[in-house]
Amino acid sequence: MKYQGKVKADGTIEFLGAAPPGMVLHAPVKQRFSEIVPANPIKRRAFRALRWMFGEDGHIANWTRRWWCLWECTILIGPSRGRSRLDFNRQELIAWEQGIWRNN
Repeated sequence: MKYQGKVKADGTIEFLGAAPPGMVLHAPVKQRFSEIVPANPIKRRAFRALRWMFGEDGHIANWTRRWWCLWECTILIGPSRGRSRLDFNRQELIAWEQGIWRNN
């Protein structure tokens, strides 16, 4: 797994995803930068229900990430808050999200 981090002008360190193993962080704050969900409202409800019941990790979460559907990525925080993009390729949306995060 590749870890993506940056040091901001005020000295704080941010990671997109998890921090590298063994890195000790003082009072870490976890925020969701974006959300990638199915664009179809019925699939989106099923996706959220499964994630609520089974969590973000594990077999069910991995299965939901492989659904073939139109995905929507929405930026939730920062200067690009509210920007969204649609794509059938979830990996393309992850790359788009990472590019926005790096440039904020």
